[in-house]
Amino acid sequence: VDDDESQGYCPGWLSDAGVAADARRRHLTMGAVCVLGLAAGLPCATRGGVAVVEVLDYFVALNALFVICALEVFALVWCVGLDRFAADVQAATGQALPPIILFVWRWISIPLCIALAGSSVAAALQPGFLGEGYPGWAYSVGWVISAL
Repeated sequence: VDDDESQGYCPGWLSDAGVAADARRRHLTMGAVCVLGLAAGLPCATRGGVAVVEVLDYFVALNALFVICALEVFALVWCVGLDRFAADVQAATGQALPPIILFVWRWISIPLCIALAGSSVAAALQPGFLGEGYPGWAYSVGWVISAL
């Protein structure tokens, strides 16, 4: 067994960045990742954790979902090319994609995702905990996190 592999788990993104080659850098980087993970998760485990999780769930999951979906469909359809992707699917499965799927991906999915994202922002139902809203700064932090 290679000595680098026997020293513990090293995610692929660290190996790709060249960090895995140097054991000291790998350990420092993995330690930093663990500390950042702890710092990000700690507010969710405190007394106000349920409220923090609810704000994160509302702003990150709900608002970003449609934007991410629209960007993925855009990348597939207009950057990779829908015809190329359809040929790859046919080569992998032996079956061609139905024309309706290609039409929906090309012309309906992106406007629909943008419309759903816009309507969720326009509706702007403010999350709350036990029937009470959060302070204004909590909503501001949520929108900033959502924008990231």
